[in-house]
Amino acid sequence: MAFGLGMTVQQFKSLTPEQKRAAWDAHNRLTCPYLMERPVEARQQLRRLPRPGEHVPKEKMIELGRELLAIKDKLPHGHFGPWVEEKSGITRSQAQRFMRATKEASHQEL
Repeated sequence: MAFGLGMTVQQFKSLTPEQKRAAWDAHNRLTCPYLMERPVEARQQLRRLPRPGEHVPKEKMIELGRELLAIKDKLPHGHFGPWVEEKSGITRSQAQRFMRATKEASHQEL
């Protein structure tokens, strides 16, 4: 965790408990912003994610794509792809498909 925030383990250990908590919160915001905002809802969200290869109805694709786009906007440039692979529970191609469905649906509404 310390290396992910640009500090050494020794530097992290020298922080006060409040500073350590703030560092952990900052790390969690970067790696999984959805869990930081709404922990209970996020766990429920993770339970309802489709498995790779599973058919997903168009409405659910749009809903998931909307949530993914919101998360992508909150992450620094270059962090979304690794977040999807490591933390989201879906594949990168699923994430791209869901976000594309959301964008297409918003263009059709115009």
